[in-house]
Amino acid sequence: MGCSSDNASIEAQDHLDRSLAYQQQGQFRAAMIEARNALQVDPADDANLLHYANLLQEVGSSSQAEQLLEKRSNSNNPELLLTLAEVMLDQGKYISAGEVLSNLDEKELSNDTEYQRLQAIQSYLSGQHQEALEIYADLLDTHPDDPQLVGDYIELLLQSNQLTTARTAISSALGKFSDNPEFLYQSALLAYRQNDLNTAEVQLTEALFNLPETDIMLPGRINTLELLADTLTRQGKPDEALIYSRAIRDANPEAYAARQQYLDALNAASLGDLATARSTFEDILNQFPNNRQAALLLGLLRLEEGNIDEGEALLSQNIEAETAPVNIIRATALAQAEQGKPKQALAVLEKALLARPDDPTLLSLYGVIALSQGEEQAGIRSITKALTLSPQQTRLHLLLAQHYEETDQIDLALGHYRSAFEKNPADWPTTGAYLVLLTNADSTDTSGVMDTLATQYSDQVDALWLMAMTHYRQGNLDQAQSRLNQLLEIDPHRTDALIAKARLLSQEGNARAAVPYWLSVLNVNPENRTALNELVRIQSRQLSSQELINWLVAQQQSYPQAAIALRSVSVELAVNEGRLDQAKQIAQPDLHSEDPYARRIRANLLRGEAIVAANDLQWTIAIQKTNEALAILPDNTGLLTLASRLYQQTGDSEKAITLLDRGIAYAPDNLRLIMEKTELLQRGSPASALSYLQPHWEKNPSEQLAVQYFPLLSQLRPEDMPAAANLLLDNQPNSVSAHMVLASHSLNNGDHDVAVNHYETALTFSPELVPALNNLAWLKRDADPERALSLAKKAANLAPESASVLDTYGWLLHLNGESEQAISVLDRALALEPDNADIRTHREQIELSTQG
Repeated sequence: MGCSSDNASIEAQDHLDRSLAYQQQGQFRAAMIEARNALQVDPADDANLLHYANLLQEVGSSSQAEQLLEKRSNSNNPELLLTLAEVMLDQGKYISAGEVLSNLDEKELSNDTEYQRLQAIQSYLSGQHQEALEIYADLLDTHPDDPQLVGDYIELLLQSNQLTTARTAISSALGKFSDNPEFLYQSALLAYRQNDLNTAEVQLTEALFNLPETDIMLPGRINTLELLADTLTRQGKPDEALIYSRAIRDANPEAYAARQQYLDALNAASLGDLATARSTFEDILNQFPNNRQAALLLGLLRLEEGNIDEGEALLSQNIEAETAPVNIIRATALAQAEQGKPKQALAVLEKALLARPDDPTLLSLYGVIALSQGEEQAGIRSITKALTLSPQQTRLHLLLAQHYEETDQIDLALGHYRSAFEKNPADWPTTGAYLVLLTNADSTDTSGVMDTLATQYSDQVDALWLMAMTHYRQGNLDQAQSRLNQLLEIDPHRTDALIAKARLLSQEGNARAAVPYWLSVLNVNPENRTALNELVRIQSRQLSSQELINWLVAQQQSYPQAAIALRSVSVELAVNEGRLDQAKQIAQPDLHSEDPYARRIRANLLRGEAIVAANDLQWTIAIQKTNEALAILPDNTGLLTLASRLYQQTGDSEKAITLLDRGIAYAPDNLRLIMEKTELLQRGSPASALSYLQPHWEKNPSEQLAVQYFPLLSQLRPEDMPAAANLLLDNQPNSVSAHMVLASHSLNNGDHDVAVNHYETALTFSPELVPALNNLAWLKRDADPERALSLAKKAANLAPESASVLDTYGWLLHLNGESEQAISVLDRALALEPDNADIRTHREQIELSTQG
């Protein structure tokens, strides 16, 4: 083993020596090949790793060097850790670099020039500019002829805009190192910034002459060429500038092409052409998988397109929170939070805030996510700091106020709302939330806020809207109407105001006066289904179906933007009424349009043809027409239901279920489809139907599902009925069917008082529920005979054809001393059910009592 290890070390050293030789000759490609070979032969030797990392750094690949060195970030080798810190600083990652430097023994390295140099750069990047420059000044006192220290010092002076000191330092450096290309470049940069373009050109040309020739264009040459091209362009020498730009391009054509693609993608995105931008970024990543910038921007595009999963993944995998722009950090954290990864989002923001501790955007976002995770103190502290830094951002007051509202700290919430209102009453979302809380708290401050809005903002629609809604919440409907009228005079097309006006009129019992407002809503926004449904609901109370269709068609001229929506509902109503010819006539303008309403119109015509065929028992044609309609609206619940029923008529239950499953896959909570499938299964096997319905019930117990679930459960597992009813009550406390189940269960168990309570509650929500009236009347016959008789009479009036209800009513008439009328009622009951022994017995008992 020892011999093998020695051989590996010797071989690795050979590769390393050759790599160093190639590096000195400027043959970096060969140098990196030999460096990789050395590392592959002897990966444990830090010298091999450090040499390869230094090569990567020299050719401008600091990020790759960092990835290489991070694998040994737990090393005790100071040289390795110093190199890792340096490549991090090259990328601006001063926080990560600071963490690495903090792991080194400061006392042991107190006199180490490289350690002090990196400490200075880390301090500078963290904002401690003067401290960094002082460290460099001390180092230069000890090492005045160290070119790297001199170059770093000059660069920091230039970045700090200390141009006079920089000029002195550059002159001193060129006095000692007249042909040093870095100092020549820095001198040219200073001249360029002072618009001394001739001096800049001369010194850049000299710097190029003194730069070593290499097979890979190094960052120093690229920077020099770029500045020289810019200088020549500003001098009016574009042809000469183009020569140097081409030199950069020709040195690395692939990178140039990728950069051009990158710029093209950015341009496409700025013009709104997201598809082209996305495609271009994807091409870049296929060629250069490690291009973080392209990956981040592709992630942003994915979010913009609504693809949160892929967008979040791209951003999370490529984000460098220390150096990324705030907008990318914000997008990443929001996407992570939306994807249920709040801890990741907070971690990204924590790292970003180390680099930007005073950024209000990051602080407020951190606060919001922290509060959502129950980290109250951290969240409040972060938002409060953001508010201190940016006191005019009243939305920060809103964030804190909403938190205090949610935690029932109303006084604190009102305090933040009050501060926001004092700073900016025209922050309408915040002022709106303030008014809602004031109204709910019945605060006397409401009038003051309303007075401010009325006197200072009476011509602004948002203020009028808030005043109208506040009046409405206070029950001042006339004042609410007045403010809405003012608003609509200024902006007659504001949808929320039109809707509010229509609802207020309906609430006051003047639904017909609301019709023009609903029409206006539809004219502004033809996609507003609520407006369309309200129009049909209101007018159907006044008009026959045919009159309603004619009225809808007639409104098209006055409301042209709503015309296609009106035709759509007219066609649907005509088809429902079996007036297919009229539907086709109405649909004429839309037969070749691809508008969503037009597609709905054509689908409804096909539905009408399917219904006609089905009525004639032409099942094949009916199915064909329904399938054509489904090709237009593939996820339409009504069409899927119709198609399923048609297939059932042909005996193809499997196809019927497949269609229903298709709809349920698209809309897993669609109760209409779930219940349709349950009904279909029940015909074959009640147990299968219950098994299918059970998970839907457990997920969302509802009054609608109870219509099917309770009968199936009663038939197959009656012992589970009380638990099912209680589950429904937990989800819907006003559930009448749940109270009826529990009442029946209590009645059967002899617990009459509990049964009475459940029947009473059911009648509170459904006063004309005959079974509850009938059973409660029977249970109350002794304790409250007068009320019992009243309940029984109401039940009998509602269900005059129910023998059992008439039986209860007749017997209670008898108990209340009205035997003659009781016999008459029981005779009606016997006429309905002549063989009912209980009713006959009751009649005989009453007749005997009257004879006695």
